[in-house]
Amino acid sequence: MAESYQASALRRQQVLEKDRAYTELARRWGLAPKEERQERIWAVSLGGLRWSLAEELRLAGKELLALRRAALGRLLQNEHRQNQRELQQLGMAFHVERL
Repeated sequence: MAESYQASALRRQQVLEKDRAYTELARRWGLAPKEERQERIWAVSLGGLRWSLAEELRLAGKELLALRRAALGRLLQNEHRQNQRELQQLGMAFHVERL
């Protein structure tokens, strides 16, 4: 029981020392602890915003790629049909067997 009390007192002392060191660091940087916490909140918020913007850009890029592929597929199909019509007009059409 005495050991747990000593461990608890030692832990409490360590927490107080860390708090003093943190307060001293904030004072040296010219920031009040409340202002520093606000800065940290802004930094975390901006980090989340950056991640969401990056994810949105990645998804937009994927969507744009899919649209470009679909447009290219339509263009190739139209050119193939046009080529078949031109060959048919010249009498050089060939028979395409469909399965």
